[in-house]
Amino acid sequence: MDEKIEAVLQTLSEWYDQHQRQLPFRGVNDPYQVWVSEVLLQQTQISRGISYYERFVERFPTVQALAAASWEEFFPYFEGLGYYDRGRNMLKAAQIITEQYDGRFPETKEELERLPGVGSYTADAILSFAFHQPTLPLDTNIKRILGRVFLGTTTLDEKSEEARALLRGVIERYQTISSAKINQAMMDFASAVCFATKPFCMFCPLQPHCRYFKKELPYTVPKKKIAPREAYTAKYPLAVIRYQKKVLLCGESLLGGVMERGNERDFLKDLAKQQLGVELSVRAAYKTWIDRGIQYSLHRCYILLGEEQLQARQPRMIDAQEVENYIAPLP
Repeated sequence: MDEKIEAVLQTLSEWYDQHQRQLPFRGVNDPYQVWVSEVLLQQTQISRGISYYERFVERFPTVQALAAASWEEFFPYFEGLGYYDRGRNMLKAAQIITEQYDGRFPETKEELERLPGVGSYTADAILSFAFHQPTLPLDTNIKRILGRVFLGTTTLDEKSEEARALLRGVIERYQTISSAKINQAMMDFASAVCFATKPFCMFCPLQPHCRYFKKELPYTVPKKKIAPREAYTAKYPLAVIRYQKKVLLCGESLLGGVMERGNERDFLKDLAKQQLGVELSVRAAYKTWIDRGIQYSLHRCYILLGEEQLQARQPRMIDAQEVENYIAPLP
């Protein structure tokens, strides 16, 4: 295993020397900029995320500048990225770093993970890219490459003994080589060669070492099944809005009808503006079902702007577990 790890990491390093992407946050040692790039690029295409990153660090060049910002000042530089709890956590984390750490990012994983919104992956990324510590930030891309090459699986199951042994071997090798370079190489390799679906296996320099290729697995991943359009004639989407540790509901039945065309998420945003006076972040439906030709769907939503208007309207709120009981099939 050690020899294979050595060969794979060496191949990735050589590939990276020739094919690395030129990104504005590559090669920087500032943990603040590394952190900002990691947060902004979560769930975001990198080509789109770069413009956000450049605007963001121009407006908030230091963690102290970010800590001093209000949500209203911050929001225009995050708007459009979705998952807005990440943005609120960024402000909280910046304030903690400024007030409790004198503006310096902590340099241990334990301390980093205490910051709001910083999980295992982000902590390892900061330690690797900013502080050059031998850590392995396991995102879906890196897990896909390690799982395919070493285990012949579509991803890496961190709980398996074989996977744990592999990770120990990689970390041990990182004691003598740059973890930042290899981690970045795997991320670029996943975006250029080792795709989640239809990877370029026939042109892959890791092919001689790859168990996934040798098992002759199909080079596609099954897609999720979607209910055929003819199974329903209309939609009944519902915004499940988290607010003050409860939820409030916003659905089109309040306007006396069901939705027959258009985008559910855009529709709920417009409806929340009309009914509640708030701007929402609407996530994809977390539950859908069909009853008598109508597709019902529940969408987790978060308030971006307009809490003052909402408080003035005094909307009805319910416990989260009551949501589905509250919904009765339309007649």
